[in-house]
Amino acid sequence: MASHDELFNYSKEVLRAEIEAFNETERKAGQYFTVFGFLLSVSGVIIGVTWNRFIPPHARLETILFLLGVLIAVSLLITGFFIFKALRIASLNIPPLNSEMIEYFKGNNEKDIHEELSVKMSNAVGHNREVVKRKTASLRVGYLWMIMTASVLAMFGIILVAEKWHSAIVK
Repeated sequence: MASHDELFNYSKEVLRAEIEAFNETERKAGQYFTVFGFLLSVSGVIIGVTWNRFIPPHARLETILFLLGVLIAVSLLITGFFIFKALRIASLNIPPLNSEMIEYFKGNNEKDIHEELSVKMSNAVGHNREVVKRKTASLRVGYLWMIMTASVLAMFGIILVAEKWHSAIVK
């Protein structure tokens, strides 16, 4: 009897841990979405400057700035794809508490009930792990692309300052 209770309690703890992992992944996805919104705002300005000022490019630095603007737009699209993929609504499996389950409780002893619930929780844990794994993989790739976007934005800013400085010296 004690082993069934231990299995039941262990199953509950593992299911609870998987639900917490899902909630943590959702929280992190929300934070990444906030950063993505900031990058989107900054990139919108940069892409606008690129479109209005560097098309067609007339000098080497303008060509580099134009290409960096295109790279910013592409990396922003890829970042958004993976962040939104992580934010996609997914449902967790949780053992049901319905009339069928209540009838099962009434008609069986505690050992059988614990065993049945342990099996249902085990199945739920398997599904929930896959959901968390998919979301985490999307967040990981989205994070790398956010770093890429931020790096290209920084390069754009540095080269833009160099271009301004160069054009002020030439005049």
